[in-house]
Amino acid sequence: MSPISIPFEIPTQFRTAVAAGDVIRRGALLQDAASGRILAHVQETGGLQRLIVDLATSTSPFNPVDTAFGIFDVVQNEQIKKRLNVMQGMMGSLQTIQLATLISSFVGIGVTVASTAIILSRLKAISNGLGAILEKIDQLPTELNINRLRSVLTGIETQLERLDEISDRQNPRPVVESVEEKLHEGFNELNAGMTILLLRSETIDVALIKALLAGLAFCGSAQCKALLWLDDKKTLCTRTRNQIQKLEELAILMPRDFLERRLQIEADAAKQLSSDASETRMRFTSVLSLGEQLIRMDINGREYLEFAERENENPVLLLPYR
Repeated sequence: MSPISIPFEIPTQFRTAVAAGDVIRRGALLQDAASGRILAHVQETGGLQRLIVDLATSTSPFNPVDTAFGIFDVVQNEQIKKRLNVMQGMMGSLQTIQLATLISSFVGIGVTVASTAIILSRLKAISNGLGAILEKIDQLPTELNINRLRSVLTGIETQLERLDEISDRQNPRPVVESVEEKLHEGFNELNAGMTILLLRSETIDVALIKALLAGLAFCGSAQCKALLWLDDKKTLCTRTRNQIQKLEELAILMPRDFLERRLQIEADAAKQLSSDASETRMRFTSVLSLGEQLIRMDINGREYLEFAERENENPVLLLPYR
């Protein structure tokens, strides 16, 4: 299928329905509130990614692990603030797909087009901040090898750097295949570390859980992008099913009342952390649905990525569900 024939749309037709609550967002899906029927897949674009780069270089430093902040509160550059306002105006009443959420959260709603450079910068911030987090923790389970987790994060950073360089390579496919394999290993090791933390710790540090959850999200999203680039959509579907299952198993280990008791945090903070975990899980469920849709519509995965990355005018696009 030619990139020009990918049936992306600007999300204008759902504005009124979303504002009225008739259409809701779950992860990167727009669904009919009454029936649950999928209407479209949301994908952020190259235009939004470039705006994020501007924000990263022109605003006060922010913590990429913490999703609960308002991006407008940290914007210092008036020109960037104006561009954000223009983009929000273009999105109209589509309030459930907020630019602040896209910019500040784990990667982005659509997951797949997120710039590897942006993912890499956020992952490095997590890795660098891990030492400060651990200094505040008195005890950790003996089974939890923190040095190993740091090594895993460094390994994921290396693979993201390789993925970011593929446009410069004469034969990039073997590199992407190798990167995808190593990211899969990294995802599983982070998941195992988080499982040990939840099962074995008497008290759990909320910052450490957030860091590991963000690492899982970043690593998993990079895997998705690599598999789409390879146009290996069947493996993408299988892989995301496995990721979703692991995230669901983690969710069982961290219900909200457990978080309040073991993390010794306020109810609102426990609710936010639970919401972050749920949102991450829904986004990977959305990738599974996207992979199945691309197979049905015979759309090449790499062409889908390149089309969205080339879009500069609109912050998000929709792939109608057919």
